[in-house]
Amino acid sequence: MYGVSIARRLRLSIQYCMVWPMTERLTAQDWLDFALQTLAHEGFEALKADVLARKLGITRGSFYWHFNDLEAFHTRVIERWKQAATEAIIVDIERFESPEKRMDALLRHAFGHGASLEIHMRTWAASNTDAARAVSDSRFVPNHARTARRSERRRFGSSGIC
Repeated sequence: MYGVSIARRLRLSIQYCMVWPMTERLTAQDWLDFALQTLAHEGFEALKADVLARKLGITRGSFYWHFNDLEAFHTRVIERWKQAATEAIIVDIERFESPEKRMDALLRHAFGHGASLEIHMRTWAASNTDAARAVSDSRFVPNHARTARRSERRRFGSSGIC
């Protein structure tokens, strides 16, 4: 009975408060998504294992479980940024049928919440060669307005809307 009574008390105290929340582990994707949010709000200086782990309320061990080092993490963040920036625009714009509504969506991306992420990414590119390469990559045009406008021209031709 000694072990059972202690286990019951622990279930409601230590185990509940400390162990139970850790059963839901962060994935590499969780880290990358949080990194993009942090980049958009605080800039690239905050993209460090200890800073992000503290904000998430976890240890750095989770970070190093998914990424070999900070450089590997930064590489994945940059790739995720490229993917998210283009996919988000395309998905959002394609929801609308009319060229006018598509243009409104395009302008929201160009001057709305996504602008902060792009500004911070471009700032990071000034001091990080991988980020600079991603920003200037000819296969990826990071300027949201230019990317979507080109897509709209192909779709609607010379209708005069775009």
